[in-house]
Order: sequence, then structure tokens, then C-alpha cells
Amino acid sequence: MSKINVMKFLFLIILWALFLRICGLNWVQGQHLHPDERFLTMVTNDIKIPSSFSNYLNPKISSLSPYNNNYSFFVYGTFPINFTKIICTLTNNDNYGKINLVGRLLSSLFEVGIVILLFKIASLMFNQKVGLLAAYLYSITVLSIQLSHFYAVDTFLNFFIVLAFYFLVKIILKPKHFLFLLLGMSFGAALACKINAILFFPIIILCFLYSFIQHCLLRKDKDKMFIKTVLLGIPIFILSFYLTFRINQPQAFLNANFLTIKINPQFLSNLRELQ
Repeated sequence: MSKINVMKFLFLIILWALFLRICGLNWVQGQHLHPDERFLTMVTNDIKIPSSFSNYLNPKISSLSPYNNNYSFFVYGTFPINFTKIICTLTNNDNYGKINLVGRLLSSLFEVGIVILLFKIASLMFNQKVGLLAAYLYSITVLSIQLSHFYAVDTFLNFFIVLAFYFLVKIILKPKHFLFLLLGMSFGAALACKINAILFFPIIILCFLYSFIQHCLLRKDKDKMFIKTVLLGIPIFILSFYLTFRINQPQAFLNANFLTIKINPQFLSNLRELQ
């Protein structure tokens, strides 16, 4: 199959996936019946764009923090609500009746992004025909279509987890420093969508170990360049992960000092209560 034909089929799959996800977005007709969506809509409506970036990073005064807007219990990540708030503000849809619709549209777009990522992942691991099949199968997955019709954090989380997996595959095939950077950013953004993204961390460790075994233990000629890349890449991953999570969810920390890693007691209390 030629590259042009592959791109044509992929384009049609993307259009099909988008249609299935945006069709009937206003299914609830303004009634806000989904409890999680209603809560996120309320929070997004009440938070405010801060006057400065330093204001945003300070968890004690940030106007984007749910804790500073009469929501003492908030266990979701703040990336989805902050991103949706910004889009709503820019498009003049920052009101309770329209925030959920914007959120649903963003959910749909992030899920379509996963269709593209699955094509790329399967193409790397197998071939482009398998990539097209993977993309098509996900495009018609019922759960994905359903979640795309909700303004919730799951679709945002799903996108960044799959994006992190894509960079892991790239690292296994040919590690480069910038891939570790992008992996850390993807994983940090996923954690800023929902805290249970931490369950993906063992997968990252396993992929690092697999790469090390493949390149350094099973090969007779040790790949010294690989070892150097990984030794520098792991600190890059950790630093980019920390900075991305901290910037996207500052209220999880006690203060605005990036050199002080102290978790906000209120955040910990919320997690214990959820557990």
C-alpha cells in the first residue's frame, strides 16, 4: 500500500472517528444530568484566570485553584478544567450553560488524537496496515465514543497515557534525549489529569529495563551510546515529569517554591477521603 493511500485511509478514519464523537454532543439538552460532568462544570465556571503566572503557581492564592473557590474536596486533576477554562474564555463560552459543551468537544478531539497515536504506535511496532486497523478499531470503540460525550477527565488522561506509551516505543527502538523529555512531559500531564495515572509508572520502568537488557546484556557488543543516552535520559525524564506536573497542578503542593517538594496536606486529605 502506497504512502498516499495510507494517508487517505487514515484521513477517512479520522473523519469517521470525529463524526461518531461529536454527533449528538448536546445529548442532555442543557439538563446537566451527568454528576461528574456537572461538578466539573461548576468548578470550571467558578475558577478564574489569574492576573499573573506567579499568582497561578502559588497554591495559596491562585484563582484557578478549586481550593480557593469554595471547593475543599477536589480529587481530579486540574489540567482538564484549566485548559477548558482558557478555551471557554477565548471563545466567549465561559458560562455554566456552555462550559460542558466545550468540554465535550475537547474530549472528542483528545479521543480522536488517540486514534492518530494508535496508528503511529502500531505502524512502528508492526506496519502501516496494522496501524490503520488499530486506528479503525479504536474509532468505533463504544467506550471511547461514550466518554467523548462527557466533559470529564478520563479522555484527557487517556490521551496523555497513550502519548507517553508512544514515546516509550520510540525510546525502545532508538533512544534519544528529547524523547525522554517528551515522555516526562506526557506522563506529568497525565498525572495532572487524574492521580491514578501513577499506575502507568511501573510500565515505564519495565520499558526502561527491557531496553537496557536488549541493548546492553543480550548483545555481545555493548551499545555504549545507548547506555550514555539512557543514563542522561532518565534524569531528563524525571525533571520534565516533575516540572510538567507541578506547573499543571500547583495546588497539589504546599507552596510555589519548585525546590521544595512538600505535598499540600489538603490534597493528601482529599485522596485519603476518596480512598
